[in-house]
Amino acid sequence: MNDNINITCVGDILLGRSIESYIETNNNNDYSNIFRYVKKYIEESDISMGNLECLISDKKDNRLFFRGGPSFIAKPKSIEALTNSGLNTINITNNHSNDYGDEALQDTIDILENNKFKILGKKTTPYKKFTIDNIEIIILGVSRNWTRIKNSEKVYTYNNETLDLIEKLKKECDILIVSIHWGTEYVFNNNSNQEEWATQMIESGCDIIIGHHPHVIQNMEKIKVKDRTGYVFYSLGNFILDDPHDFKGVRDSMILKIIINKATKKMSFKYLPCVIYPSLGFIPKPLNKSFNDKYPSFYTKEGQDLDSELIKYFNDTNEPKGYRSRLFNKVNISGGSKSINQNILCVILLLFILMLAKKYIKH
Repeated sequence: MNDNINITCVGDILLGRSIESYIETNNNNDYSNIFRYVKKYIEESDISMGNLECLISDKKDNRLFFRGGPSFIAKPKSIEALTNSGLNTINITNNHSNDYGDEALQDTIDILENNKFKILGKKTTPYKKFTIDNIEIIILGVSRNWTRIKNSEKVYTYNNETLDLIEKLKKECDILIVSIHWGTEYVFNNNSNQEEWATQMIESGCDIIIGHHPHVIQNMEKIKVKDRTGYVFYSLGNFILDDPHDFKGVRDSMILKIIINKATKKMSFKYLPCVIYPSLGFIPKPLNKSFNDKYPSFYTKEGQDLDSELIKYFNDTNEPKGYRSRLFNKVNISGGSKSINQNILCVILLLFILMLAKKYIKH
């Protein structure tokens, strides 16, 4: 018998838009292999979960949010991607859950359930309970109460009763995990609301918080409050998503592994750094062949070491095009100013451009 329970978690997954176009043009409309580089790391788990950042439906007549941001939907055929991903648990509550109304959202729920997925974040039953060798694990799916979904009757959002629900669920399990859609997009550190909510949820009984929405990897924090200790992974970043912004970090990705010792119920964490490749249809590839025993917080020494690995990797492969590592806009360990070496590099680059411009004008 295995001594540990393994739970793997990934960030935001989008199966429509440019990903759909790439698959139709380059993959003969075959969705089944877009997790091909990461599936084996995901499926070697008792529980494996990700956040679905789009609807899966052909009911597109009721587009609610043509203005005020994009609307995400994928064809029903795209379920082939998830059934061949290694994932078995899907969070559906996020700011895009209601992009096409309740009919398309219900269609998404039906498609997922018909394909045997455990669903997190449904309005009436937002959590799932797992029993593995007599150890009870509950995972609760929550989203911030975004304007787009505040009137939805299908998905669960953070409300005045959420902490009471967490307290109740903790009494029914050994390990309580919350999967939550929150935070500020393209910001590498959590905001004050996330920290406040995290502290309250841990105090109420949550053991691990897995965040998504910012589209970049955010920091990890260990929070001690009164007699409880919890772990917060504020954002796992994108996983399969055609982020159109040329921002640093949008192609950084990861698979988080939570390891629970069956005898002691103690938790430990590993991660597998990945990078999203636009040239392959915005799918992730691992940077290493095995999980590392550290979490890539980019404001730590470990994070800087990982950035160095990323740069070396891209110098060797020249992939993916358009990638911008955080190394090129990094803060020091001790503060928020740019490094001296980076400033010198910028000056040298500017002088080189001016020399070329001067030579061109003469000719």
